Amino acid sequence: MIELEGLTTAESLERLKKYGQNTIPEEKFNPLTIFLKKFSAPVPWVLEVIFVLEMILGKFGEAWVIFGLLLFNAALSFFQEGRAKKALIALRQQLDVQARALRDKQWKLISAKELVPGDVIRIRMGDIIPADVKILTGCLSIDQSALTGESLPIEIVEGYLGYAGSSVKHGEAFANVITTGKHTYYGKTAEIVRSARAI
Repeated sequence: MIELEGLTTAESLERLKKYGQNTIPEEKFNPLTIFLKKFSAPVPWVLEVIFVLEMILGKFGEAWVIFGLLLFNAALSFFQEGRAKKALIALRQQLDVQARALRDKQWKLISAKELVPGDVIRIRMGDIIPADVKILTGCLSIDQSALTGESLPIEIVEGYLGYAGSSVKHGEAFANVITTGKHTYYGKTAEIVRSARAI
């Protein structure tokens, strides 16, 4: 069996300063500002120009139809972005878990936010994988459908990667943390969701 080393408290604190917390950055936003930005894009610009031209030509009926389309487009885009933000919040909450990490040659239960690359963690059935990891020893059956779209659980063994946010359906393993926070596959997925914009 592999002898597991883990990190010392000093090493983990140094790496925490370097890599930051194992969290997905939270974006602050003002709903009114986001809604107003929906009027500043190629499609809305075209509708705005047509609206002004129709008003100048005295075609008020057509102008108000264009104005209605402009509002509808903005509202639809705002609604879709709101759904994307809710999905991001759900992703962020899923990573807010506890982890069993080998620190100072002792197993300690710590917040997943404190994990850093190089940590050795123990993962077992029922856990959410808290960071991207490489399996050192053991075998896990994990469900990563939310991240990869794979409909069935997959088995990962020594040398294979497990992604943050995957749920463990069966097995137990020791793993080495390789990436945390926004650099994980999970974090990159969350970034795609966060930056999603309706056309």
